[in-house]
Amino acid sequence: MDFALIVAPYLLYVTVSGAILYSGAMLLSMLLPLAPRSKMMLYASALLLPMFTYSYYLRHMTAGCDMVGTPGAIRICTLSAYYSEFLAPFTVVLLIGYVAWRVWQVATKRAKLGREITDRFHSGRVYALLPELGYTEELTVAVLDSHYPMAFVRGVFRPELVLTRGLLELLGDEELKAVLAHELAHIAGGDNVYNLVHVLRDLAFFSPFAHLAWASYAAEREMAADYASLGRCTGTDLAGAILKVARRGQDLSCFAWQHSHFYRPSSISRRIRAILSDHRQVALVPLWLLLALLSSTILGLC
Repeated sequence: MDFALIVAPYLLYVTVSGAILYSGAMLLSMLLPLAPRSKMMLYASALLLPMFTYSYYLRHMTAGCDMVGTPGAIRICTLSAYYSEFLAPFTVVLLIGYVAWRVWQVATKRAKLGREITDRFHSGRVYALLPELGYTEELTVAVLDSHYPMAFVRGVFRPELVLTRGLLELLGDEELKAVLAHELAHIAGGDNVYNLVHVLRDLAFFSPFAHLAWASYAAEREMAADYASLGRCTGTDLAGAILKVARRGQDLSCFAWQHSHFYRPSSISRRIRAILSDHRQVALVPLWLLLALLSSTILGLC
């Protein structure tokens, strides 16, 4: 098979199928009473399924696409054949430029985050609060020497809780416990594994729908962790911690190493309203049925 017919349809398949999938996931999340974790999985599928449609295309083309060149054919494989001479080099140029930009971003990221603090003064406070949350499993805690207030989980197979000195200095014990409960909910929910879908966002870097799906996924992931953490902390402590971190983050936004959906006013107000009202949505429709609906719709493109 011609190289152009391999590269060119990648741009079309991922963009077109991503647009349909993201629109479908957004429509389902708006119309149906779904829990945040179900919405999170829907948006993750909007990142995953375009790659399946492209792999299905490759199998289809390897077997011989009898639709190419057929008058009136509107399938993407036909469009790819027509525009392959332009799309193939355009896709390669985009890929090279994006890889160079990502390498530079990763190289400068660690310097902006700050070095890790090795003394036990800051991490000891965290270890002292973990048993109060009923968490008895072994967990590695890292504290970064940064004024920027952040807390996140890194590591896929062995998750590590990471906080910054700015966060520990900003929050009192009860608010810090709420933040820890939120991060423990991420670990319990396996979000450190699900977050690997960011690789799919990078593979579809040229598609705005991939970035929209990732932003929606991240927002629903935080909502899901908020709901799960309310069994270990009060809503007022968690809401207070979010407000404090958001305000300090806005003050230091000029030093932020990357934009975060956490500091978007709409995202913050939505989270706080949901936390204080404790109005939890329950998925009345099985998630597998929604994913099957999206999958059958997008496979029609093939």
